[in-house]
Amino acid sequence: ENALKFSPPGTGVVLVPDPTQALVDRYGRILRYVMKGSLDVDRVLVAQGHATVYVYHHEPFQRAKGYFAAQATARAHHRGIWRNCL
Repeated sequence: ENALKFSPPGTGVVLVPDPTQALVDRYGRILRYVMKGSLDVDRVLVAQGHATVYVYHHEPFQRAKGYFAAQATARAHHRGIWRNCL
């Protein structure tokens, strides 16, 4: 998870679509996982408490289970946005 801290600006990433979801949302934003090598950047952000998981219209995305587990751990350890929450 700390691998993100030491990435210099301009470090390349790969955007990976989720086959269970649309390619863009209703506002035209692309929906992709952000990967840096084998590291799922989005999941790291959730695990660090810098993002929360959202499932649109009760249609879980492919990696939802792992993301929710990362969020629960972040919350239990009072990381990031969960720092001041009970």
